[in-house]
Amino acid sequence: MALNVQHITEDMEDQLELKVFLEKDLPQSEIEAVGSRFEEHENVTSVAFESKEDALDNMYEDLEEYQGILDGLSEDNPLPQSYILRVDEGTNIEAVSAFASEVEGVERVNYGENYVDALLNFNEFANILSLAVLAILTGISIFIIYNTIKLTVFSRRKEITIMRYVGATNWYIRMPFIIEGSLLGVTGAIVAVLTVRNVYFYLLGAMAG
Repeated sequence: MALNVQHITEDMEDQLELKVFLEKDLPQSEIEAVGSRFEEHENVTSVAFESKEDALDNMYEDLEEYQGILDGLSEDNPLPQSYILRVDEGTNIEAVSAFASEVEGVERVNYGENYVDALLNFNEFANILSLAVLAILTGISIFIIYNTIKLTVFSRRKEITIMRYVGATNWYIRMPFIIEGSLLGVTGAIVAVLTVRNVYFYLLGAMAG
């Protein structure tokens, strides 16, 4: 489940975009020059130009229920031209935004700073939580195996004493207990994984249905 949360947040990071609005009436040659600057940046993975017409069409799609109000915009389109940038990692989006803001011909940059910060913080929390859960489960497993071996040794203390009297080495005595503890640990891990897997897919199917 923790891994699924991590995958979801990583997928959301991959969808993060910066919208770079260009200055009004910028010549085509300068628009292309601005795009070239973005393409040269090492952390930018894709650069897409959005014309005023494209921006208006997208607004019509997003605000379809208000199309009557928006109809008048087609005659004198006030929307700016822009570039839509994607970055390689969410943690680099602030640096790319700062770079884009300094490019000549750029009016402003928008990437939903509060949303991005919240997403990155949540991703970091999910990673820490995953490691903490893994450490706790590992500790519990070691504790169970240790106590199982200890109880087994205690219950067979007479056999161990006899084996020592007949000259058995420490490793010869310990090895069966080590093997038994390892088998119990592996079996317990398999049962736990299968149980969690079945419960997870059951809940997933219940929510989907």
